Amino acid sequence: MDIISDYRAMDRSQVGGKFHVQARLRAEGIPVPDFFCLGRTLFDRLMAPELPRIRHLLAGLTPERRNDVVAVSKTIQQLITQDLQVDVAAIEAIFAAYDEVLGDARLVSVRACMLSDNAEGNEDSVANPFAGISESFLYVTREQVLDRVRECWASAFAEKTLIYRLSQGMDPLDVGVAVGIQRMVFGERSFVLFTADPNT
Repeated sequence: MDIISDYRAMDRSQVGGKFHVQARLRAEGIPVPDFFCLGRTLFDRLMAPELPRIRHLLAGLTPERRNDVVAVSKTIQQLITQDLQVDVAAIEAIFAAYDEVLGDARLVSVRACMLSDNAEGNEDSVANPFAGISESFLYVTREQVLDRVRECWASAFAEKTLIYRLSQGMDPLDVGVAVGIQRMVFGERSFVLFTADPNT
């Protein structure tokens, strides 16, 4: 499923840990702001024609060759943010989900979540949190959504992402991106809740 608005269908392998958990919280009656997800399948489908070129650019890249990483990252990110073909049906489905799920939302957040074919390569996995790696945008208008989605997809090949994956011995091409689009709520206070010992 490319666009997922049914919280019961938000499987971790498609939407990533952060959105899967929010869907579970909603199922338990926690008032999580409305959201929908662009599943990993959409990213994979749109990126498929570009994979040979991206594979060629990534070949032989190492974290020690910082200048090369920067150059490759810029090239791939430009390809995704400016040149990647997003079909009309996908664009219409994104905005149809926006109108159905978020309706009157004036502002939304648009956030990426990295996924991998290998569980330990997923964002928020036990061994690899990928903290600060995925792109996030707050206070996004409806008109800006598609551009912010492209930037979320492109963050899969940002300089910091490539260096992180390469330094951890991960295949930099073994990455997918889910994107959550969520109603912005202006909070009065924030906090962090640990449900387990954060050290263990």
